[in-house]
Amino acid sequence: MPSKVVRLSGRIQHILNEGPRVKRFFITVPEKLSFSAGQSVALSIPNLCDARGPIKRMFSIVSIPEKTELEFCIAITPPPSFSSSIAELPVGSEVIIEGPFGIFTLKESKPLLTSAFEVSKTANEFHVQPQLQALQLPSFIAAGTGIAPIMCMIRTLACEGKKGLHLLYGFRTTEDFLYKEELEKYAAANVIFLTTSASRLENTHIKENIKPAESTTPSIAKIGRITQYLNTIKNIGQQVYICGPPEMVKDTVAELLETGFTKEQITREQW
Repeated sequence: MPSKVVRLSGRIQHILNEGPRVKRFFITVPEKLSFSAGQSVALSIPNLCDARGPIKRMFSIVSIPEKTELEFCIAITPPPSFSSSIAELPVGSEVIIEGPFGIFTLKESKPLLTSAFEVSKTANEFHVQPQLQALQLPSFIAAGTGIAPIMCMIRTLACEGKKGLHLLYGFRTTEDFLYKEELEKYAAANVIFLTTSASRLENTHIKENIKPAESTTPSIAKIGRITQYLNTIKNIGQQVYICGPPEMVKDTVAELLETGFTKEQITREQW
């Protein structure tokens, strides 16, 4: 059932610098906001208006559902812009939150069929059924601040005890590796198989950080566009979630379809 859209008055609790152009905002609200991982809300600042009324901007929620503190990852652009205005607000300032919105949400994982079979007998009949083992856990592809809704999804699945997720994450330089510490902890705990790609590090060597051979989720660093490494995601019938700039999303979808993924397997979001 879709979450009910509500309007809440929140307060900025604290702000963290996540990179040279990105800040993380933590906003407390008076009641828990019911939403699905991957959804977004509209943020507005009291008295910040234009000729059409209050200026509102959509941002994905990074924090997991059912919390009274909401987290947002916002790229700060030069003024005049909404992002520069919210970045100038002091801690304790009011921010209006409306939502949730969007259909970029997790779908139910399906059981993964294996080549093994289970034989059972009832009366004089034998029944042969394929064994259902691990779930088809989703794969994620993100670029830049497109990691925001996907972080919410990964956090949500991690809280459910899921392991073996695959994340392919692209950014400009190593300074733009958002949520680096948290993602590397997830990789170390086998929650995710992490592959990163820095697109603007030409002539720079990045050492491949590969965990021991017995691990199923190494962390690997690459150089180049994220679409160069889509072959790291193997098609086993799982859902693939993509978020990033329009060109990246378009190219990624086209390449996945060409390699055998179906439209039904792909869920996308672009900003």
